[in-house]
Amino acid sequence: MTQVLFAVIPVFLLVMILGFIGDENLPLTLIFIGIVILIMVLYWLVARRYRIILSGYHGERTLKNIIKHLRWRDHTAIFTNLPICYNRRRSELDMLVVSETGIFLIEAKNHSGTIYGSEADYTWLQKKYRKNGKISEKEIENPLRQTKRQRDILKSILRSAGLDAWINEIIYFANPKVKLKLDLNEACVCGNEHELIQIINSFKKKIIAKKDYETIINLLADENNDK
Repeated sequence: MTQVLFAVIPVFLLVMILGFIGDENLPLTLIFIGIVILIMVLYWLVARRYRIILSGYHGERTLKNIIKHLRWRDHTAIFTNLPICYNRRRSELDMLVVSETGIFLIEAKNHSGTIYGSEADYTWLQKKYRKNGKISEKEIENPLRQTKRQRDILKSILRSAGLDAWINEIIYFANPKVKLKLDLNEACVCGNEHELIQIINSFKKKIIAKKDYETIINLLADENNDK
């Protein structure tokens, strides 16, 4: 709705400018031109922000659909958009899956194009190959560094309750048009639904006692309710 307004208003003002244009109305004409330029800038900012939000929403929605189809054999709890905080360090987890077979911290990304990078890089390179032959390049934050920060906060929360559970970090690229060319050692990065499901279902051994599982669930529920 906001995008539509920002697109229509400049056209309306332009019509008014054409009606007022002239030497005797020069100050008013300049004011109108300034307003039109301002609105066009605001439109560009809103459109850019909207694309970012829509991209993130699509990635998270796709992730939720995948999780629904996972075949869990044990107790399982799924948290989405979970805010976490410890000693003023804050973050929000796209998805956290807790089961007796492990804890899975999943970060969803919806980047397209070809992604280049390694585990140690601060940033990764995103290349998009246009139909006209041009190539656009953009640096994006290494998502592995983001999940490591999230893991550290989450581990601090668990340790405060006397728990020391292993946390599996998974990066999931939800866009079907993405191509991954990454130099990875142990990091889990998935480029499609099958890989994500395969990784999570590969954990079959119970490593979290039922008592600890219930403690973790209650602790995270409290974290979610407190925010």
